[in-house]
Amino acid sequence: MINKDFKKILFILLLTTNIVVSQSGFETDLKMLYRRGNEICSSNDKEQVFCKAFDFYLKKEFDSCFIYSGKALSEEKNKEEQDVLNYIQGVSAIKKKLFKRALLNINKIDDVSNLKNLKYLKLGQIYLNLEEYDKAIFNYLKWEKNNITTEIKLKKNAYHNLGVCYLHKGDYINAKKKFSKELELIKPTDTLEIISAKIDLANIYYNQYNDEEAIPLFKEAYQLAKNFSNIELKQLTANNMAVVEKNRKNYEESVNYYIEYEKWKDSIWNRDKIWELAEKDKALTLQLNEEKLTAEKLKQKVTLLIAFISIIGGGLVLSFSIQLKRKNHKITTQKKYLDDLNATKDKLFTILSHDLKTPVYFLSNKLLSLITEEKKKEVKSIEGIQECYIIASNTSLLIENTLHWALNNRDKLLFKISTLNLRIVVDQVLYYFEPVIELKRIELIIQIPEVCNVLADYNTFKILLRNILDNAVKFTPEKSTIFISTYECEEKITLTIENPISRNVVFENVNTLYNSTGLGHQLCEEFAKKNGGTFEVLKSPSNFQILVTLIKNHINDIVSI
Repeated sequence: MINKDFKKILFILLLTTNIVVSQSGFETDLKMLYRRGNEICSSNDKEQVFCKAFDFYLKKEFDSCFIYSGKALSEEKNKEEQDVLNYIQGVSAIKKKLFKRALLNINKIDDVSNLKNLKYLKLGQIYLNLEEYDKAIFNYLKWEKNNITTEIKLKKNAYHNLGVCYLHKGDYINAKKKFSKELELIKPTDTLEIISAKIDLANIYYNQYNDEEAIPLFKEAYQLAKNFSNIELKQLTANNMAVVEKNRKNYEESVNYYIEYEKWKDSIWNRDKIWELAEKDKALTLQLNEEKLTAEKLKQKVTLLIAFISIIGGGLVLSFSIQLKRKNHKITTQKKYLDDLNATKDKLFTILSHDLKTPVYFLSNKLLSLITEEKKKEVKSIEGIQECYIIASNTSLLIENTLHWALNNRDKLLFKISTLNLRIVVDQVLYYFEPVIELKRIELIIQIPEVCNVLADYNTFKILLRNILDNAVKFTPEKSTIFISTYECEEKITLTIENPISRNVVFENVNTLYNSTGLGHQLCEEFAKKNGGTFEVLKSPSNFQILVTLIKNHINDIVSI
């Protein structure tokens, strides 16, 4: 399935819109909850602990809300007030990802209470987090029968989550219905939500191999994102189009979309890096201001001391002042020297990143375009172009490894853990090696579940896989097979890459591919550890077997309410 790597970004952005629309003639579910909580707290005989719990809930301080609502429940006897406490403690437990504890709280709420709609919504969300899709659907459908008082924002989220449940069960007809209902509730001006909904519908059609319906929706989302300010959306929709065109064998268009995707990825990296540097600069400025203030106070004290000592002996004061100036001058000179060194070093890596990496990258893509054109003409010289492409790709990988190794050692590597679909990331990395695989007529056997998510940083995990697959493809004999598999998608996921070794490669030389001094091996080990996993190489005279173990993420495309 396309774009599962990035959909979580869209869902988080949806939550920031904070749309609350009252419905004519009704008190909405959340407003009723807020009103009832305030009425209970305004009564003179109400214990302070209930009000503290409710106040923490309103302020979204869920850790404190969880503790105080537990204390209040141990004392409260009134059933209606117990329902309110169970609801806010259940919400707090969901925010803390304590889903089974949240289930206990929410199930205690009466089905005939005024909170029944909110109860069904929360049960649906909890069961979706627990991947119990039938129970999630059952509760969302109970809510749907009586949702007239529910806020528009909660309705949109509920229909979206209901569509996700049906999508996991392979019920594409009902998934389409629920995503369509979500789309009907979105205002025409809410471009971000419209794009997300259209991508959901496109994925449904695409999973049913209905390209005629899916591709126009992908294109429409792409065009909307081009005129929208959100860079993540531009990157997501460009990547979707690259994969679609690749699957349609339109390699030249796919490459163009992928180049655009890389451009937006670099823009995100540069933006985040600028923000990071701005924060560091801000912190440094505050530190310098504090040091300046301390220096001013010290200067005042020194001035008073000098005035006092000058009565005793002007010569002693003059000597002390000269020494102080010399020390200050030495410190200033050393600081300037270190600043110049750091500036030169940063400029060097900027040149490596942009002035060297970018031309080699575009050379690789140009050669890939030529390969596509030569295939159409059936020209025999295509092997020469493919060999040039391999050299350019290897050079690009070496530059990228060197750059990321340097950034990692200087603690300047942007690192952000997110939910990644393992199969999609592997497919994206294999895209780089298609010309080599085709040239050597290598067969790929991929055994990875379609829905198998891991927690990792996208950039470092992709570099790790690219280094492994580069060596696998390079040293695999022609007409051989490379196996890429993960047989169980459990708490810890082990990705296995296994390939034979060409007979004309001396085994002693092969052993050096993944030794402790190799930059590729060092990056693989460091980035696997950085992502909370492990990297292991199993060698024999006839084949290599690489094991990469990461942690699974249980939460897939869920919108929290």
